[in-house]
Amino acid sequence: PASVASPERSPATPLLASATPSAGSPAPIPSAAPLSLADGYELAAGGGVSVRAYSLSRAAEVGAEELRRRSADVTEATPRPDPAEDLVARDIAETPAVLRRVDAHWARARAADRRAADALSRHLLQRMESRREASLDTVDLLIGGVEVSLWLAEQFASDMRAMFPSLTVKCVSTNKLLGISGFSPRRTLFSGSERVSAGQARDAAVLLISQSGQTFPTLHATRLLARVCPDRVWLLTATPGSRMEQALAADRAARGLSPAPHRVLLTLAGHRPAEPASLAVAAAHHTLTHLLLHVASYVRAR
Repeated sequence: PASVASPERSPATPLLASATPSAGSPAPIPSAAPLSLADGYELAAGGGVSVRAYSLSRAAEVGAEELRRRSADVTEATPRPDPAEDLVARDIAETPAVLRRVDAHWARARAADRRAADALSRHLLQRMESRREASLDTVDLLIGGVEVSLWLAEQFASDMRAMFPSLTVKCVSTNKLLGISGFSPRRTLFSGSERVSAGQARDAAVLLISQSGQTFPTLHATRLLARVCPDRVWLLTATPGSRMEQALAADRAARGLSPAPHRVLLTLAGHRPAEPASLAVAAAHHTLTHLLLHVASYVRAR
């Protein structure tokens, strides 16, 4: 339901009421200042703020008891950073250690990232062999992301083209990639004359990049491409069990299958809310470099 804040005091105890500082939080802020939960405040019962919820489908207000019945506990939440901490400085200081962790992870023969890289390499090798036998108007590797993840994707796509000239590698914003199916015309238009249709991507391996694993357009593209390119979507994220990973598992479950193994590569950066991004970018780029070299070693060995 849509929620509308009411400035007047309700005679009954409101669902959400005035702000009170939580333990260890700063002193109360003036009532005229905007309330920010990031400042260490919690909404508690009692006070001059009330919230009224209105159901558009029923054209009626929704009571507090019903809202409580429809609520769900948040069992896992992103830790709130200390507002006084310099997150950029922390990321820069921790970058060498994280990159060493990435190196150590890829050095293990049975590491999850190496197994995911093996699965991707196996598919790309099959595409190379298919291109030896026939001239195909298809895409072999489709890479997507947005913002800084798109920049990383573009660099990786360029490196893959240089390393494997026989492969057709395309890179596109996942905002545009959402138009690959279900719209008219049924294709995604790129800058210049390049384009990719659902038919061209039918045999492609897809690599979607998102630091958080839940960037909205990339998450929606994961759900779409899980249907367009079933079992051929790989993810690169910073944390395990992301929304994108859950989307792949949900698509398989809808088909009565267990989650496909070896489809997630981790940068090991973890949650990094700092702006501008530094460690997150370095860890993703480092992981993609390992992936590039791994694919090259896999193909050469065969």
